[in-house]
Amino acid sequence: DKPLDECHGYFDDDGNFRYVGDLTAPYMMAKFRGAVDLESRPRAQGVRSFLQPLRGATITGFTGNLNQGYSLTYERDGETHRIDYQVGADAVDFTFIGADGSTEKESYDRRSGKGGEKGKGPKGKDGKKGKKKPKK
Repeated sequence: DKPLDECHGYFDDDGNFRYVGDLTAPYMMAKFRGAVDLESRPRAQGVRSFLQPLRGATITGFTGNLNQGYSLTYERDGETHRIDYQVGADAVDFTFIGADGSTEKESYDRRSGKGGEKGKGPKGKDGKKGKKKPKK
């Protein structure tokens, strides 16, 4: 075990810098080290449109894996909330669980980033009516 630096990482025995994720806060690195090579970066695109940050929320837990899905727990105003999500071949399905146990479901097409709620919830988490994913 090597001590982590201010970037939450260390240099391995071959001189490569390794970032370290953790199961306790701060979870990930606070900043990056080195120069960025924009030509070799992988293409990445979110599945949901950009939403405003959830002010006052603190992430308190994160578990899961690609095969079984993920669960993120956060606290806001003294209440615990959870977001469960499953990444499928064609879509990412989200379930938002409120502090009172209520749920809202949304599904987003992985290719287009378009989607919206599934089920009977009146609005998506951004407060706007979502577009339903077409049925196959």
